[in-house]
Amino acid sequence: MAFTKEIKGKTVIFAKSAKFFNVLNKIFTLSVERDMDGQKMAMQMPGADMAIEQFKGLFEADKEVERETLEYHLGMVGYALQFKMDRDEFFDWLANLDNSDLVEFAKKVKEELDTKKLISL
Repeated sequence: MAFTKEIKGKTVIFAKSAKFFNVLNKIFTLSVERDMDGQKMAMQMPGADMAIEQFKGLFEADKEVERETLEYHLGMVGYALQFKMDRDEFFDWLANLDNSDLVEFAKKVKEELDTKKLISL
């Protein structure tokens, strides 16, 4: 259930494809440092699942969120859903949306993330 948006003269398609997880894992990584017997060990792991859950968590329990928090999480998952705009261009566009358009876009992105993509074999 992809959706399109006209942005800066471009028709941008937002769809959860295989590329979505690759892009999101590149821009959202988890860093963990552990102290193992006096030696520090650092690990970096892909964080796409956590980024998605944090974004969806913003919608729980009808809570209010700061605009910057919504922009941050929406920026990551929204950017990963499309491929026509570079990251700076996408974040600039997002920052210029008014609050109602930002919330509407967030709801569409959440709907896309909630859609199960199944194929028949």
